[in-house]
Amino acid sequence: MASLQSALKFLSLPNACPLSIIALDPATGKPLAVNSAFESIFGPFYKFKEWEFGDAATEDDDGGSNRTRFRGAIQVVCDSLLKHNGDDDVGAAVLGNTNRNRNIRNVEMLTLGTNEAGLPVRKYFDWSIGWVKLDSEEDEMNAAVMLYGTLVNEVESTNRARDAELIDFFQNAPIAMHWLNGDGTILWANQTEMNVLGYTAEEYIGQPIMNFCPDEKELVLE
Repeated sequence: MASLQSALKFLSLPNACPLSIIALDPATGKPLAVNSAFESIFGPFYKFKEWEFGDAATEDDDGGSNRTRFRGAIQVVCDSLLKHNGDDDVGAAVLGNTNRNRNIRNVEMLTLGTNEAGLPVRKYFDWSIGWVKLDSEEDEMNAAVMLYGTLVNEVESTNRARDAELIDFFQNAPIAMHWLNGDGTILWANQTEMNVLGYTAEEYIGQPIMNFCPDEKELVLE
């Protein structure tokens, strides 16, 4: 997989591009590589590399379909790629195939890189989703699903003071606190929790919570 990651970073993830770009493994939905614009908003790569990126969309509200439609759009493109990965002629493979690309607007996402504490912040993105073939003969899957995201409505300056106060409250609370996604992956933990457990953010955030308390699954995920 190392050669695929190198090809992605060199060919498909230009750091000068203002778009947030992420490459996904079509078989798992997990990130393979990201560009610097992505990390500046969503946070360091290690926070996302072990979980399906579709879960970065916020959960569906009552009667809504935010996460469902985002994951569905990614899945359509993944299925198209897996179907045509063995084709030598990419152009012929996708001729008339409308499932190779998807555009989806106003997706509410949890971002982990817009404040020093790494506390999850909700932002809206427009996404273009497609797939690319790469010249990487060492890998069985020599292709990746590519997402190109445009940030919608930057955080207004009038809200920054309020956000900073709230972030400080959670980050320096006297009790340990964390935020998990639906499958128990740690999205955020305050400094108090990491100090108590003796882990750095890179060692703790982005990992399954059960790695740290395997004997208390029902209690932790309740």
